[in-house]
Amino acid sequence: MQWWLLIIGLIVGILATIVVDYKARVLYDWRQRPILKHIKDSELPVWVLRREIEIYPLGSQDIADKDKNNPAKAWAKVTRLKINNEGRSAAVNVQGTIELKRPEPQKSHVQHICWYEQSNKSSITINAKGSSYLDLYAVPERDEYKGTIVIAVEHGWGNPSYATKLEGNEKWRLRVSAANCDPLELGFDIDSEKRELLNVNIFQKCAHKRSAF
Repeated sequence: MQWWLLIIGLIVGILATIVVDYKARVLYDWRQRPILKHIKDSELPVWVLRREIEIYPLGSQDIADKDKNNPAKAWAKVTRLKINNEGRSAAVNVQGTIELKRPEPQKSHVQHICWYEQSNKSSITINAKGSSYLDLYAVPERDEYKGTIVIAVEHGWGNPSYATKLEGNEKWRLRVSAANCDPLELGFDIDSEKRELLNVNIFQKCAHKRSAF
């Protein structure tokens, strides 16, 4: 009888150790999690700089491919949004996707965009306590592109892009996702006249994706 009690006690002890170890690892993992955050209010939320970009002619989405081979060069003001990682570990494979839904599906946009790094990568790692700037869109300075913006393409500004005609102050959505983090979702307006970023709102904060042990 005592022999069976020893076996049962040993099994209970092993199970208790596994449970405690699992909880400790989950707690440690939670404490070390990456936390993506958009900085606003007390700090400048948007960084605007001037650079040269390439743009396809307006309406070239609807014409033959041969007409798309001569994009125009234009100086433009690029709007960038600051994303911080306030966690204790790196956020990996961080990507940005911009979305605009319109009543007409062909005028809607869902597009990966690029980061500010010199190589204009579409996916980066943001180290713990680090930050980066995500390129949202550019405002061309040429008269024929008045009232338009150019959404940053995921492979960088070295690639030609299409201009998008603004239709009033529309609701845009930005999703910043990472391989080890739930997405951070932001909403914003773009002033159709000044073509400036307005009312950046957080829809969903980044939370940690628990690892499987």
